[in-house]
Amino acid sequence: MSRREQLLAQLAGEIRAGLGAGILRVGIDGVDGAGKSCFAAELAHALAPAPLICASVDGFHNPRARRYARGRGSPAGFYHDSYNYAGLKAALLDPLSPGGNRRYRTAIFDHEQDAAVAQAEKLAEPPLILLFEGIFLHRPELRDYWDYSIFLYVSPAISVARCLARAGTPDVTPDPTAPEHRRYVEGQALYLAACQPEQRATHVINNEQLEAPFIVSRDPDAEARRRDPGALQGAQAASRSQRPGPDERCPDCGALHADGRDCRAWFDECLALEFSDPAYGAVHHLTVLSYMLQHNGYSAAVWPEAVRLLARFVEDGAEP
Repeated sequence: MSRREQLLAQLAGEIRAGLGAGILRVGIDGVDGAGKSCFAAELAHALAPAPLICASVDGFHNPRARRYARGRGSPAGFYHDSYNYAGLKAALLDPLSPGGNRRYRTAIFDHEQDAAVAQAEKLAEPPLILLFEGIFLHRPELRDYWDYSIFLYVSPAISVARCLARAGTPDVTPDPTAPEHRRYVEGQALYLAACQPEQRATHVINNEQLEAPFIVSRDPDAEARRRDPGALQGAQAASRSQRPGPDERCPDCGALHADGRDCRAWFDECLALEFSDPAYGAVHHLTVLSYMLQHNGYSAAVWPEAVRLLARFVEDGAEP
């Protein structure tokens, strides 16, 4: 058995162990070119004969006019406008969640034809596993739906190279900093900065070497949340109760915060405002991303994308 097959068997065993009498919802996340579709297909094979519903975020795009409303090269447009999350929740995620009616559809829109899909509803019969793959799966709109999630890591250089190979465009530069890749590379950087999928996923898997992927991180909070959501919420509440007072230094940055909030509390409030009011603007993005770089312990792999994103916001100014 190859290293890839061994890893898939391990993950399949964990997922099967978590399947009770209901529906276990599994998300496979990662940047463009991370290998999500192939990984999901191989994981589905490893899960056999467990009953599965397999679906992709590609069945829930927004219409082309909405996707490119901010410009075809806009990173913010890629991150904010690519997918119809309300439609995804109504057609698939809510019906397959606890208390849902189990009547679901796996697609509502064909982005190549730029047209709605008239797919008949099906009735899910538990126990079963929903295996869902796509980008941006740890956004605030989606992350609480996953009972178990995987984030596939690849570098920006590998991401771009794989996307070019898939598209059959060998004459395009593979340099991830090139202007033609700005929408996708910087849009993904915005997602990584805002949503921290590597901190939220059950497993982070390095998928740069397809024959030998490996687990690089395991988030204990994600595991606790999967086993006992109430326990994690209690731990988070206890953490909030221990925030510094007005005359105490923040444990994150060492600064004195007049209102007693630590950096994490301040960042969470800023991020909530961003998602409730996208027009809050470029200055807000600069502030939040600056905070993330300084105080949130980013891995070195994220720094170049975040710095380029900051530079673009300084240059463009008006783009949220």
